[in-house]
Amino acid sequence: MTNTQQQPDTTDDWIALLMLLTGVSGMGLFSLGAFVAPARDLAVQWGLLVRGDAVLIPLMDGVGLDIWRTLIVAGIFVLFVAGSIAIARSRRRREGR
Repeated sequence: MTNTQQQPDTTDDWIALLMLLTGVSGMGLFSLGAFVAPARDLAVQWGLLVRGDAVLIPLMDGVGLDIWRTLIVAGIFVLFVAGSIAIARSRRRREGR
């Protein structure tokens, strides 16, 4: 006797969560302005963002990413995409599709 269980379909749960997050983020946009300036100054102080002529991708008020920080963000994005693809392929292989 084989005990195989199918995974529950969680598509409706993900859609509801996405709608909830969209609504909550929309309500929080007005209060977000109070946190942007201190967070921006802290990011510059810690070296996550740069000011001045070195800015390649401006984000807000003369603060942004220079070439090296842009390359780091792009590398993290590529690793994330490659990891997602590897996980999806291993799941498909495991399911036998």
